[in-house]
Parts: sequence; C-alpha cells; structure tokens
Amino acid sequence: MRGLRKVYKGSGKNKSGGSSYSARWAPPGTTVPPSGDVIALDSLDLDIPAGEFFGLLGPNGAGKTTAIGILTTRVLPTAGKAIVAGADVVEDSVRVRQTIGVVPQRPLAFSSIQSVALPMMQDFGWTKEIEDRLLAPVSIRLVAAEKIVAGVLQGSVSALFVLPVARLIMGPIPNLTFGHFGDVLLITVLGAAAFSSAGLFLGTAIQPQQIGLMFGVIVAPMIFFGCAYYPWQGLSAVPAMKYAVLINPLVYVAEGMRGSLTPAAPHMSLGVVILALILITGLFWTLGMRSFMRRAVG
Repeated sequence: MRGLRKVYKGSGKNKSGGSSYSARWAPPGTTVPPSGDVIALDSLDLDIPAGEFFGLLGPNGAGKTTAIGILTTRVLPTAGKAIVAGADVVEDSVRVRQTIGVVPQRPLAFSSIQSVALPMMQDFGWTKEIEDRLLAPVSIRLVAAEKIVAGVLQGSVSALFVLPVARLIMGPIPNLTFGHFGDVLLITVLGAAAFSSAGLFLGTAIQPQQIGLMFGVIVAPMIFFGCAYYPWQGLSAVPAMKYAVLINPLVYVAEGMRGSLTPAAPHMSLGVVILALILITGLFWTLGMRSFMRRAVG
C-alpha cells in the first residue's frame, strides 16, 4: 500500500470536537478535510511480504476496518494504491477476490449457533423465561428440539440468501456450477443441524457469565480452522493439523460446499461429508438434550 487515503464525505455542517474521530490519530501536519467529513485513512504505507502473518492493531477509529475493506475490494480508496498478490484492488478487483480468503466477523456458522446458544443462555440465565416454556403441555425434550429446528431454519435461510449474493459480489468464479443444487441444499441443512445442535449444547453447558469464553475459545478457533477459505487437502504439509481439524463440523460443511459448487477443486468425498455431519449432529443432539434436561429439570 502506498499513500492510501479514505475520506467519507459528511454533511458539511460544523460538528463539535473536530471533523472526525480518526483525525485525532492522524500524524502531525495532516490536512483536515471540511467539517463533517470523516478521515478514515490518511497516507497509509504498508508492505506485507508473502507468507508473513501480520496483525493490524490500533484504537477505535484508527482505520483498521477501512484498510481491510480496501484490501478486500469492498471499499474504494479516495487516493493511493493497494496491490494484493500482484493485482490492483481497484483496477483488477475480480482477480484480487479470486486470490484472497476473508474470514468475516459474522460468518454463516454463527447464524445457527447464535440462534440457539444465546437464547438458551438468556432463558436459563437472566430472564428465566424457560420456566414458562416448560409449562407447555408438551414433552420437555420437544421444547429443546424446537430450539434446534428454529436454528436449522435460520441457518439454512441465511446460507441460501448469502450464496447468490456472494456470487454477485465476487464476480466470475472459475469452475463454479449450480448444477448440483440438491447437494448444496442437503449440505446446508445438515450443516445447520450440526451447528444448531452444538448451539443447544453450548447454550446449556456454559453459564451466561462465560459467554465471552464460548466465542473466544470455541467458536473463533472453529471458524479459523474450518477450511472455509482453503481446501482440507491443503493441510497435507501439516499432517497433525490436517487430522486434528476433523472434529470441526465447519470443515465438512466447507468441503461439501466446495465439492458441490466447484467439483473441479480438491475436496472430500460428499459421502464422507454427509456421514460426518450426520454423526456430529447426532453427537451434539445427544449431549445438548442431556445438558438441557439437567438444567430444565434440576
């Protein structure tokens, strides 16, 4: 990156405290735009060699999200130039998106887990709303199953909505095909079932005060090592890691989607993926039901 600058145009009206929060972190002598504009980045120079792990740190308003947005082609810079893997993020944005992998702050796996785990923590913890639901004239296990079914529906709808939108944003994708949409639908439902069942277990096994632990120690590593942006076969150079990640349901969802949407790319057998997701769903369903019953009846 060279001289990267991003200014979000404001209303032009005077605001107390200066023209932008980010301007407070700008170097001495930085030109301040008209009042109301927001300086998100100003004269950012940065070189990151291939193969290097780099952490971009800074206070709120320093421009971290904007910088990543420019590098992933989601934000157009006001001035300057950024090159990713030899491609210009503005002039050759499609090539950049075909090269990079991005793990967003709210990936699809969160939809199913959050829609079950967080309400469970709330119902059993702060509000005690679960007591009202347990008085319904149905089996207690059915109350828990309803939570999982709701999570499956929410996760499936989220995935099926995001897939075509991602295709529009990413542009042409080599070897992409929708000829196996039945497989895509099956993997989506099975994946949502696995994550929703995991959400029931986590939401009833973890105390509400430890919610940060769930996302920081369990969910975040699951996303990072989920093979969503690299094929599972790509871990062959690290055999221990390659087989350790097989406990992660996201690995099977990613490989199943890869095999259904881009069959020419390296991927697991769909039979193995389907069997693994069924077994993982059954495991978390059993653990989640036991944990739910202990909390509900106890």
